[in-house]
Amino acid sequence: HYFGHSSFRPKQWDIVKNALDGKDQLVLMSTGYGKSVCYQLPSLITGSLTLVISPLISLMNDQVTSLTLNGVAASLLSGTTSQSERERIMAEIEDGSLRFLYLTPEYVENASSLLHRIKSRVKLIAIDEAHCVSQWGHDFRSSYRGLARIRNTL
Repeated sequence: HYFGHSSFRPKQWDIVKNALDGKDQLVLMSTGYGKSVCYQLPSLITGSLTLVISPLISLMNDQVTSLTLNGVAASLLSGTTSQSERERIMAEIEDGSLRFLYLTPEYVENASSLLHRIKSRVKLIAIDEAHCVSQWGHDFRSSYRGLARIRNTL
């Protein structure tokens, strides 16, 4: 009911089930096909925190706004997030109410203390635009290359 659709598109439910089972996945779908549902639904089903790492703050803002308008707690942390906003977000993580935390890869690169602090709460990590690393190589956001260690930290 969160997404306004009565059925899944092909492969979406398989991806959701695999996420619920804790399996790593590489999901390649066309723009507008419903990739976000594939990581949003598992978090809503389990009531857990999902980290979403994305290169574009404007797209993350759109996602946070959409989720919030649908009654789902979501926030964005970037280099421009104020101290008071970071404190509010940490309080929501610690009380278990935050479902989605959107981060830029650059923020993650410098947030090891944050990751250690929240690791018991995180159940899923979604890395948006990960395919660009293989398409663009070292020319694409160098911070993406360091994202593999997040899995080990969490």
